[in-house]
Parts: sequence; structure tokens; C-alpha cells
Amino acid sequence: MTKQNLRGEHALKINISTDLKMNLEKLAKMMDRPMADVCRILLWMGLPVLEGLDESRRRGTQLCTLWDEKISADQKSRR
Repeated sequence: MTKQNLRGEHALKINISTDLKMNLEKLAKMMDRPMADVCRILLWMGLPVLEGLDESRRRGTQLCTLWDEKISADQKSRR
């Protein structure tokens, strides 16, 4: 494999809306950075946020399950 063949191996190609593209271009212009840098920064910052949301959902589901079990146990003890 030559160096030229390796060039695109790391690329990520996604389809986005025109509105999002315009917002990203505006942000890149404000930051005086290339669009690719802005996309990298957003991905770098966004991944931990999404992981945190996933963890929060998991904990929320666990808490709801525990709460439902407690309510069920309380209702059974009252009978």
C-alpha cells in the first residue's frame, strides 16, 4: 500500500443538513479556523457529552426500576 492509498483511510464522510453546514461554516469563520478543525473540535468535545448522557440514562433507568420495586413492595405490605 502506498502513501497515497493511506490518505483517505481515516476520513469520516457524513451527510448533514444545509442549515447545519451553514452554522458550521459560520462558526469556522468566527473562530478563524478551517471547517475540518471545527468538526474535529465538536466531535472531540461531543463524544464525552454523549457518553455522559448514556450513563445518565442508565442510572435514571436503574433509579426508576428501584423506585417501582419500592412502591410495589410498599403496596404489598399494606394489603
